[in-house]
Amino acid sequence: MADLPPVNQRSALTRQFGSAALPDGAHAGLVFERYGRFWNASGTEPLKPIGSTLDRFVQEYNRQAGDRQKLLALIHARQRAVPATCHVEAREVETSTRLAIGLGADHPLENGLTFDRVAGVPYLPATSLKGLCRAASQVLAEERTDERLCYLGSEDSWDVHPDDPRQRGAVCFLDAYPVEPPRLEVDVLTPHYSRYYNATARNRKNERPVDWDSPNPVKFLTVAAKTPFLIRLLGDGRTVSERERALEWTWEHLLTGLELLGLGAKTAVGYGLMAVKEPRRSAGPSQAAR
Repeated sequence: MADLPPVNQRSALTRQFGSAALPDGAHAGLVFERYGRFWNASGTEPLKPIGSTLDRFVQEYNRQAGDRQKLLALIHARQRAVPATCHVEAREVETSTRLAIGLGADHPLENGLTFDRVAGVPYLPATSLKGLCRAASQVLAEERTDERLCYLGSEDSWDVHPDDPRQRGAVCFLDAYPVEPPRLEVDVLTPHYSRYYNATARNRKNERPVDWDSPNPVKFLTVAAKTPFLIRLLGDGRTVSERERALEWTWEHLLTGLELLGLGAKTAVGYGLMAVKEPRRSAGPSQAAR
């Protein structure tokens, strides 16, 4: 469980926030992760019902969406300003289903959501995108291992010599940000056998997942479907043909992974799937998309 602020800080925040679940101008990620009103004044137990608190947080977040547009524009401008020796390509994707990114993050509610530390909006970490691309290439199993090593880099520091260019790979992934401030939605999962799953190994033999157990609805935050994200990849300063081949291979596997495997949590039940929109390519920093 994430650490809660000291009691004196929570008292001061209560006076500052008033009745708002997300005060105007506050950083949504910081409020959600550290200062959300999910626990009682002493921090000993969660407030009941938690769902109503999340609903209020989402309502106020969506109402303030316009306040984050300027910060998003600055982030996209910064990503466009790549060195002249690099080659950047950008493509826009759109969530086909709800996105639960960072669900397993450390959080007082044990169900998190990944917020950008600057803009306070959900985003797709570059590490997640690269991991999905690697997973998709392994699932397809049609490409040779040396191609995956060359384009995505080594998974193990002992695979290649530290000075070998394949150590880092030919393609650099950037964090993918939404085109516009996304809408959040509250979703729910309902474990029916909480007594069985919460039992210790010693006591589990006395418990059974039976149909007369009471369900336990658990609410969590998601990014709404139909949210557009802009993904940017950088190619290094190799020959044009090598760079184009590396980017082509990476886009093929990354987009396949987004369409078929999904990104984030609960992909096995359909979360995190994305559809590719019209490709947006650029030949350099001066012509970058968006």
